[in-house]
Amino acid sequence: MRTFWCAFLIAGCMISVSGASSSIGIVRSYGEFRVDGAAVRGNSTLMAGDVVETMSMNTTINLGGTEVTLLPESRAALYTDHTTLQRGTTLVRGASLHALEAGNLRIVATSPYSLVQVGYSDRKLITISSHAGAANVFTSSGELLASLNPGGSLAFEPASGASDSGSGQATANTGVTLKGKLTTKNGEYFLTEGGKTYQITSTTLDLAQYVGKVIAVTGSVGSAAGGITVVTVASISVVAVMAGAGLSAAAITAIVVGGAAAGTIGGLAAAGTFTSSPSASTP
Repeated sequence: MRTFWCAFLIAGCMISVSGASSSIGIVRSYGEFRVDGAAVRGNSTLMAGDVVETMSMNTTINLGGTEVTLLPESRAALYTDHTTLQRGTTLVRGASLHALEAGNLRIVATSPYSLVQVGYSDRKLITISSHAGAANVFTSSGELLASLNPGGSLAFEPASGASDSGSGQATANTGVTLKGKLTTKNGEYFLTEGGKTYQITSTTLDLAQYVGKVIAVTGSVGSAAGGITVVTVASISVVAVMAGAGLSAAAITAIVVGGAAAGTIGGLAAAGTFTSSPSASTP
């Protein structure tokens, strides 16, 4: 009988340890939020695959060395190695080993001191801003679409049928918005955004008149040619900042695209949303 009870207690301890080890982090908020549809206040333990949905307050998730902040009216599924944003806006700090997925895109920071913001609107426009550290943007199939330096921002429009269920099986990205200075070489046109160069083509627009200007381009992404992604332009607008003002293309991008995002960062910092700051300087 004693042997039986010892075995029973040992089995119970093993089950307890196994259950504890399945926790991947802690989620907390000053307001109400939902975990897998259940209303929660204060804080809750998070398991892999749990879906967190915010109401009217920011919600912060600590995943070891990664901190994920979901802004109001946002929803995401959390895992040990990635976060899948299904709706709204999220900020991820220290995500060099933690990918961020939105629609058919996968964003991976290249610095342990990164701060990346991703928005996924109701009309499925995906906006990405790197506020600290660099980040790479990939399609779900692993194709590199863009490399963002600190202060860089991009907007993408996924292909129709792209899934937001978190399955990671969305189709390849077909729409992109870029900002940068248009250059020409050997009769072809190029634009550099966030350290990545794109070849710009159009069958209806005269690209020559935009050479040397900082422009905003919206178009569709085609196959890479010689390692350079080809973008077929749908529309072009000239960014209203003169090149002689002493600003780089990256700085201009931050002003034009990142203004609202910068305000969000400032508000979160003032509210003490982020619990800690990196001890090393941002590269």
